[in-house]
Amino acid sequence: MLTKIISIYDAEDFPIEVELTAEGHVANDGIGSYEYWGCKGYDSGTDYFEIEEITYEKKEYSEEQQKIIDQYLIDNSEEISEIFNNEWNNQEPYYGYDD
Repeated sequence: MLTKIISIYDAEDFPIEVELTAEGHVANDGIGSYEYWGCKGYDSGTDYFEIEEITYEKKEYSEEQQKIIDQYLIDNSEEISEIFNNEWNNQEPYYGYDD
């Protein structure tokens, strides 16, 4: 789970601060072992965060603001995906134990 606060502007150019929460998992675009014209290789690929769902606390916003936020999420899905991927890439690695 990742969270990020973003500003969305309404029709009158007033900012709406929204804390988005992205649920997802780590995926990899590599194909693994391969053979091409007799040459063997291995494509380890790149890890990335694949978003399954983006949510926010709807009760904190008016019905009109919710419409603006929801439309923004639809219209800017690629940009939001990139924001969360950058957030995921900038995290400290977790090695399975806490201090």
